[in-house]
Amino acid sequence: GAVDDKGQVMMFIEALHAWKNVTGKPAGGARFTVLLEGEEESGSVSLEGFVKDRAKELKACDVCLISDTGMLGRGKPAITYGVRGLAYTQITLHAANQDLHSGLWGGRCPNPITELARVLAQLHDKKRRVTIPGFYDAVIPLTKQERAAWKALKFSQTAALKKIGLPPAADIGEAGFTAMEREWARPTAEINGIWGGYTGAGAKT
Repeated sequence: GAVDDKGQVMMFIEALHAWKNVTGKPAGGARFTVLLEGEEESGSVSLEGFVKDRAKELKACDVCLISDTGMLGRGKPAITYGVRGLAYTQITLHAANQDLHSGLWGGRCPNPITELARVLAQLHDKKRRVTIPGFYDAVIPLTKQERAAWKALKFSQTAALKKIGLPPAADIGEAGFTAMEREWARPTAEINGIWGGYTGAGAKT
């Protein structure tokens, strides 16, 4: 991609160079295909069509290895054995068929922004668990061994928050899980954009 996968891509290419230097064959002679997909940060609009058009060819693969993962830092390599997927939705809420003056109509009929805010506020309970029915049904529970191994990594959430300009008090999320556990093992429901009504400069009734 254009942003965060260049290092991973070069890692694979350099590994293939190393194999060729030693054995005379890239990857030691194993059959492989390197697919560089450069639209990941903008939604991969071409990928679905590519996969459908080449479904037969792609199904012949024994292994698919994806490089868009991360590590905690230099000298701390990681084996990624699961990632959080994405499911997008956009909600548009309509009410009156025209702009309404708040002095005349305020308190007399639904305000779409207010009603949407009421719904969104119910997405999480007091323990910050997602309230959508069935949301956690397919979530695999963390094992004691995983929690112990992750704790041993000595990840600092306070330091991570500081890098994005937030204080330690900003360490919030689903109760009963550490920040790392929430990122690596728990699903989340996020609001990535919201707008409505008048958004220009100054006031408007």
